[in-house]
Amino acid sequence: LGELRRVLKQGGIALVTVHGPFRFREDCDRGCITEDARAEYENDGFTYVHAFDDGMLPEWYQNAFVKESYVRRVYSRYFEILDYVPRGMMGRQDIVLMRRP
Repeated sequence: LGELRRVLKQGGIALVTVHGPFRFREDCDRGCITEDARAEYENDGFTYVHAFDDGMLPEWYQNAFVKESYVRRVYSRYFEILDYVPRGMMGRQDIVLMRRP
């Protein structure tokens, strides 16, 4: 977030996508989320887990899952949150629209 803020000019708009609650539930249903990751997500609104072992991604690749409350709490330290659209990107990822103050 700090680097994104650094490269975005003052007043600039950024549209980013995140894996929100829909993707988290979907991956839980597929058995991809550990109990520790579930607890972290529920308690903190954020978790970072190893990507699925499908052979298509490098071993170091990870997935981050965030709740809207986490985005509003943490991202707002760097940006003004203009909108949060659940499942706004192709029905799978959440959209965060934000402006650098």
